[in-house]
Amino acid sequence: MRFMNYENPFFRFVGGLVDHMLLNLLTVVLCIPVVTGGAALSAMYYCNLHYIRGEEGYLLKMFFTQFKKNFRPATVIWLGEVLFGVLVYLDFRILGQAAETGGMAGAARPMLYLVLAFALLGLFVMQYLLPLVSRYESSLKDYYKNAMLLSVSYFPRTVLMAVVHAAVIVIFILFWIYVLPAYIVLGLAGPGWIVMKILDPVFRKIEERSGDGKAETSEDTEN
Repeated sequence: MRFMNYENPFFRFVGGLVDHMLLNLLTVVLCIPVVTGGAALSAMYYCNLHYIRGEEGYLLKMFFTQFKKNFRPATVIWLGEVLFGVLVYLDFRILGQAAETGGMAGAARPMLYLVLAFALLGLFVMQYLLPLVSRYESSLKDYYKNAMLLSVSYFPRTVLMAVVHAAVIVIFILFWIYVLPAYIVLGLAGPGWIVMKILDPVFRKIEERSGDGKAETSEDTEN
């Protein structure tokens, strides 16, 4: 009867998959109002890191405890990210139209490249913000400062996370009719797990230096 043992790898895989489906559902539902999206994603990252480290707990309690605990900083950061995305989109639309209308074409094209570079730098930093909120207690200023330092200090991981995020978006745009069911089931929690898998070694180094897994300082990321 070894097959029926819940320590069996098969049952552990199925249990983890079901948990991540539930985690994805919770995150998607709480992202729908937009305003609560930051707290939902932060709680999702928190749960994913605990699964990666083998620290599984009661999912619903863990998720909603972190959702409530990190609501304020996660929401402020999330709304800033949304505003950043809207401004970048508007810049691309305005400059793209100007580049096609003749008179400003010469000036608009270099500006488009500048906006693209600015958007990439912003994305690199933003990738760290909500995962940092999910794991550490800090001020908003330190969240941004540490995110910028980490994005430079661990640049290969920064690029790898950007590739993960870009792949999720591009695959959905190109093949949405085929991948929609998979995205509904794991579209946020799955990539979130990959992101935290990439960040786990970084966070472990920070915690080893600080000697405290619940706090982070700017000095930890600078050394």
